[in-house]
Parts: sequence; C-alpha cells; structure tokens
Amino acid sequence: MVPRSWRSIPALAVAPARDALFGRVFEPAVEGPWLSSGARGKTVAYFIQCVTDRFLPEQALDAVRLLQACGARVVVPSSQHCCGLPQLDSGDLPGARRLAKQTVAALESVGAEYVVTAAASCAAAILHDYAHLLEDDPVWAARARRLADHTLDLLSFIDRVASPPALPARGLGRSPRVTFHSFCQSTNVLGIAEIGPRLLRLAGHEVIE
Repeated sequence: MVPRSWRSIPALAVAPARDALFGRVFEPAVEGPWLSSGARGKTVAYFIQCVTDRFLPEQALDAVRLLQACGARVVVPSSQHCCGLPQLDSGDLPGARRLAKQTVAALESVGAEYVVTAAASCAAAILHDYAHLLEDDPVWAARARRLADHTLDLLSFIDRVASPPALPARGLGRSPRVTFHSFCQSTNVLGIAEIGPRLLRLAGHEVIE
C-alpha cells in the first residue's frame, strides 16, 4: 500500500515552546503600528496548549510576539501544564479536576489582568467547564469563575481588548489571498468564527470565503 503522508501524525518539535517561554516575562514591543491598541500597558498571562507546546511551538512564540506588538506585557507561568480537557473528554473526572485546579493556581499566581491562550479548546475548558467540574468544591468553583472572568482566547483578546487600528491594504501581488478555517470549538462553543477573517482584513489581507 502506498503511504499517504497527509495521514501521518506530525513529528514532535525538536524543542517545545516551553523551552523558550516558560518562566519568562516579555516586555511590550517598542515600535510598530499596533502599539496604540487597547492592550497597551496590560499584563497578560499566556497559557500554552499542550499540543501546541510539543507539535507547533512556533504558534505559541508567534502569539506572544503578537501580544507584545499590541503593547502588552506577557508573563508565561512556568507552573502551567495541561488544562485537563483531554481527561474530561475521556471520562477521567478525577484527573480533569486535578489539572483544572493546577491550571487555576498557576494562572492566578502571576496576578495578570488577562489570561490569554491561542487554543480555543483550552479557553473553552476554562470558560465553560471548570466551574461545573469543580462545583462540589465551593472554594475552587469560585476561583474557577474568577479566572474565567478575565480569560480570553487570543482572537477575542485582539478583537475586544486590543482593538488595533486597521493597517493599509497590501495590494495585489504584495500579499497572498488567504482563507480562514474556524476551529470547531471557536465556532460552536466560543462563537467567534467571524473574528479571524475580520482581523486578517484589519491587517491588510484579502480574505476569500
């Protein structure tokens, strides 16, 4: 049988995102067109999805750079691990609760104004699952609700908090025409399917449905 490369599982990254990000503080960029955004002067705790960490670390690094470009100070807690969604989805409720508590404590520890993750699935877990998962423990449920109150996925943070100014259109031949696929959790749980295309157009790209 001829192997089908598109069905192959991607290889693990040579170096995970945590090697470059964990425990570090990234100061705002000093120049750029989006420094006047609403995120200027804000401190953001960045949460790395476990899949991104091991398979696509460049996504996490680019997310941090984007936040810096919007004028935010970015803190990456080294005590973060996994949001617990894989355990929750597979029915391991004790494991999911343990990781939910660990995530809440890790993200609380840095005292950031916002918690941001580029993973819609992690954002959905923190925003929608934690309070229910921990409802039998009033103290932890309250902490989970407080965390959810200032947690956003990356697209929502850029759109609602940073709200950066539009950049000039790049023009034909200067930028590829792009299309956008909204992750299922983004569409069905977070309801943010329209934000990605809007931000791409704001950045001067031509977006094709």
